[in-house]
Amino acid sequence: MNLFMTFMVYSVIGWLWETVYCLVKYKRFVFCGVLLGPYCPVYGCSIAAVLLLTKGIQNSNHLFLLYLFIVLIVTFIEYVGSWILEKLFNMKLWDYSNLPLNIQGRVALPISLFWGVGGLVLIKLIDPAIQDFLRELRAVTGNKLVFILVLLFAADLLSTFSFTLSAKKDFMPLVDSSDNQKPNLKELRFKHIFVADKPSTNGQKILEWLGSKPAKFKYYNLKRIIKNHPNIKIIKK
Repeated sequence: MNLFMTFMVYSVIGWLWETVYCLVKYKRFVFCGVLLGPYCPVYGCSIAAVLLLTKGIQNSNHLFLLYLFIVLIVTFIEYVGSWILEKLFNMKLWDYSNLPLNIQGRVALPISLFWGVGGLVLIKLIDPAIQDFLRELRAVTGNKLVFILVLLFAADLLSTFSFTLSAKKDFMPLVDSSDNQKPNLKELRFKHIFVADKPSTNGQKILEWLGSKPAKFKYYNLKRIIKNHPNIKIIKK
């Protein structure tokens, strides 16, 4: 139960991080993420996995070993998250292909090293306060809040997967495989944070198509994802 609550808290924190980043980049509010709720599971999964798998060395003197474990765990989860989005939904939300030592644009060493530093700061300085908060919260709410959040998250996850996969069958014939838009291309330049990326041709085409469709939930979430990620890459495979 505590692991799930840790996952949820850091998923929300990750969503806030992405929201602030997009607010700076696009000069408007962007509801980040694929799911309907205000959380980014890739952050929650990464941090929960780091906390779980490094438990035995978190309080040791092997700081560099802890750092390496964090880098490996976060890199693996980010790669898997990108792979799932591409294979299930034919979407790419980020691309590291302009960064050195990247793997298929899904992960890149500079990004992984950055998250390694962030993981160390989190373990040593932030997570103890988060765990104290969760203990106090559970003392007040018991398991009721956990069960409610599990149900809400499961419903969100299942409905998003179901409706997006259903909508994908409808819009895939519109996708132009020659569109070489790079999704949320990352670069090692500070000014990149403040410059919006070029909108995706396929994304704009699908948005126009969605505008002519009836108000169905399966189309609503797809429209939200594309509007909030204007440079999304839709892959025709």
